[in-house]
Amino acid sequence: MDAYFPPKEVNALVDWIVASGKNLTTIFVTHGHGDHFFGIAVVQKRFPHARAVALPAIIDIMRKQSAPSYISKFWGARFPGQIPDKIVIAEASWEILLNWKARR
Repeated sequence: MDAYFPPKEVNALVDWIVASGKNLTTIFVTHGHGDHFFGIAVVQKRFPHARAVALPAIIDIMRKQSAPSYISKFWGARFPGQIPDKIVIAEASWEILLNWKARR
């Protein structure tokens, strides 16, 4: 699952997961646009053991999207006052994708 953004969206997502009674273990970032990972810190606050992972190429995009200059010019302009103070970059993992494909 992606950790969506803005805050209203990620909080609704976390509430939905909590209501399901399930324990989230993995946050799989599907692509590197900020609106798909800026909410990781919020999700991990409720699920502190959830591991954020993405493919290596996506990590590169995440780093570019979370650079202070990019945030101020692009994300800050579109979501003023809503950019989280803490932005978490996922860890690169081919393993998680291979395990997911094997279970399908």
